[in-house]
Amino acid sequence: MRIVWIGLGCLALLTLTMFFDTLVAPGSRVVGQVHDDLALHFLWWREFGFGELAKGNLALWNPHIFSGAPFFGAMQSALLYPPNWLFLALPLPLATNWSIALSVWLLGAFMYLWAWRRGLHPFAAFVSAALLMFCAPYFLHVPAGHLNILCAIPWIPLLFLAIEEWLASRRLAWCLIGMLTVSMQILSGHPQYVYFTALAAGGYALLRLAERRDHRAAAAAGLLSFYAGGALLAAVQLFVGFQAMAETIRSQALPFQFAASFNFPPENLITLVAPGFFGDVTNHPYWGRWYLWEACAFIGVTGVALAVYGMTTVKMAGKKALLTVAAIAALLALGNSTPLFRILFDWMPLFDRFRGAGKFIFITALVLVLLAGYGLDRILRERNVPMRALWVGGAIAVALCAAATAIRTVDWSVVTAAVLATGQTYVDRQVFPASQAFASLGLLLAGLTLAAAVCLALWVRRERRAVFLLGALAVGEVFAFARMQRTTFDSALLVVPQLRQFLAEHPGEYRILNLWNPNTAMSLRSTPGATTPVSRAAMPSSSNGAKAGIRTGPRTT
Repeated sequence: MRIVWIGLGCLALLTLTMFFDTLVAPGSRVVGQVHDDLALHFLWWREFGFGELAKGNLALWNPHIFSGAPFFGAMQSALLYPPNWLFLALPLPLATNWSIALSVWLLGAFMYLWAWRRGLHPFAAFVSAALLMFCAPYFLHVPAGHLNILCAIPWIPLLFLAIEEWLASRRLAWCLIGMLTVSMQILSGHPQYVYFTALAAGGYALLRLAERRDHRAAAAAGLLSFYAGGALLAAVQLFVGFQAMAETIRSQALPFQFAASFNFPPENLITLVAPGFFGDVTNHPYWGRWYLWEACAFIGVTGVALAVYGMTTVKMAGKKALLTVAAIAALLALGNSTPLFRILFDWMPLFDRFRGAGKFIFITALVLVLLAGYGLDRILRERNVPMRALWVGGAIAVALCAAATAIRTVDWSVVTAAVLATGQTYVDRQVFPASQAFASLGLLLAGLTLAAAVCLALWVRRERRAVFLLGALAVGEVFAFARMQRTTFDSALLVVPQLRQFLAEHPGEYRILNLWNPNTAMSLRSTPGATTPVSRAAMPSSSNGAKAGIRTGPRTT
């Protein structure tokens, strides 16, 4: 067990390195972007919900927006999710940053435990965990400010671990861990990931059960208890959530075209090796279809190479089941680009209540990083990489560099026009002239990185310790990518200071209209009502140039 604690400690050091400046410095800076969900929603939900909880009140109702709205029953409040209790002990900005960092570490920790229990070398398990922590399908939700998604995803590898351990040993402890895992994901505040995870984990469990020849009924009963027991543990949240959902659009099937939106565009498969081909968060605006955080599959060029090597050379328990789940998840992520989405939309219960099928790409990434761990584990144990694999890797590296050169010679207007014609991009046309060079640079970096990985693998044939440099390259890739996408903003600037001062000096009930960030009313503790506006203030421009008008007036009856 000592090696486990060392691995978890190293993952904690990686997490601290990524977020250190936001975890120790007091102030109002938080991790995320000023125009995305953290600034627009989650900061205010956390401040209001846990502010009330600190007073001994469970906030069932939010009186500060619209004419009031369900709060606890809306699920995303996540008041009962234990890691969120940081918001009871720390100032809002610091609690937010620690919540994000803790979620990233939990994902790595559970992935490490899964890989280690599968028998991987501790270093291979560490690399696999680090790849998952900083891969695009997960980490891009950090700048997007999706706190509930960041909290829901880490429990997925633990659920897969519990499934495998229960099937292998049928010990009650793993049933209890499975129940706890499901309940934690429910309480984390993102029902869609609970449902998508259930589909993936359920499919994997069925495939593994089909491999067994005895005691299938008992094994299946234990697996079913994961969700039955998890639902009971989270029953307080579930029952209220179902009641609130019955009065919303979620109680009915969505229109097909709406449900099919925000899929993973097929052309974005190139982001497996070139995450910035269509732009990124900080260096060049994303101009591809939909949103970057659900349309980028990057797990590192070295990670992909190791995954392919592991997939083609290693024998492992449940390999067929894992590959099947990864392939089906990838097809589902493509949404209505394949017939499978329509079939499930028509026949799978509750599948027609969600949009954003691109979220399935995380399941594919999960399996790929596990396979990457197996690939590195094989190299660690055999201290040798076949020359045939090295020649293939070298050829692909040359092809990527050649493609980078070719990109600069094509008629780029044809490419951008095809994207614009879909009506699924939100970018300003002014970014297109520079996008060609940026896409070419992404492919060039991919080719050079793969060439470096091939050279290190070749060196392993002479120097065994070079394998650790290969693992370090894999981790360094995704870490550097994630660090470049990590942004911060000053949360103190989200609320107009003059308005806060006015409300402090003139206590009462007011109606506030903030077109840019309506949820700030929850921080101001204002109560909506029918009013006659008596004053007007202009909100300072945000980083994206948005402005909002705020009207205040005494509440009338």
